Amino acid sequence: MRVLLSGIRGFVGARLAERLRERGHEVVGITREPGAGVGWDERALAAAAVGAGAVINLAGENLFDKRWNARRKQELRTSRVGTTALLARVCAQARVPVFVSASAVGYYGPSDARGLVEHSPAGHDFLAGLCRDWEAAAEPARAAGVRTCHARIGVVLAPSGGALKNMLPPFRLGLGAPLGSGRQWVSWIHRDDLCDALAHLAESGTASGAYNATAPEPVDMRAFAKGLGKALGRPVFLPNVPGFALKLMLGEVAEVLLTGQHVVPARLTSDGFRFRYAALEPALAQLFAKRGA
Repeated sequence: MRVLLSGIRGFVGARLAERLRERGHEVVGITREPGAGVGWDERALAAAAVGAGAVINLAGENLFDKRWNARRKQELRTSRVGTTALLARVCAQARVPVFVSASAVGYYGPSDARGLVEHSPAGHDFLAGLCRDWEAAAEPARAAGVRTCHARIGVVLAPSGGALKNMLPPFRLGLGAPLGSGRQWVSWIHRDDLCDALAHLAESGTASGAYNATAPEPVDMRAFAKGLGKALGRPVFLPNVPGFALKLMLGEVAEVLLTGQHVVPARLTSDGFRFRYAALEPALAQLFAKRGA
């Protein structure tokens, strides 16, 4: 089928485009880059969506590249809620069979509870509110009968982007350490498993609603730091990075790093989806084995 994909230039979107093509699909990128796909004009999108089998939405500004202030929070909201609402209208107009839109495990808010699943309640902080509005923006598609899925994505593991890209330099120098208390949960997923999960949601004839896109075995920050050090062949012996230091450097966004959620992919598992990397150590070993430390 033909798939329209936003965020195709991102480190997840680029890999997802490859995976979809490997599975026999045609991929058309939604991008602001001239001549590289279809642009963000609503009429052009509606025309491109006619006859498409799916629209997958991964658009959104990076949460961690700038300090959060009122202006930045509005940029984060517009890049997620605004683009999702636009694509939902396009899906409704063109009667696209399925709309798969990204969300995040931040939906659940900071929590010490174990085993958060898709029907667990939403949190109350900024990121949880953003995720709720992000998912609600897809309502025009759902109301028009479009099968609509929300992938609540955890920490995506790949060296070229996301959390690992920022963590690797100190870890490679043997200066890696857990952040904050080290007890906060990290709900992670290997990038290839995430891409296959998104493809599964698009290809399924029945999947709809929220799906946790995380590996089955979350870990705490201490275990995550030790696992990364082991994969790189570097020691992890320094004291934890104090929470106050992160807050001084990053401001409010540091709270996302200092808190977490123990999220499990209950619905993907019940769908029979098979993770290639269910545990952290094999996932990190695969990511770094062919590149070396």
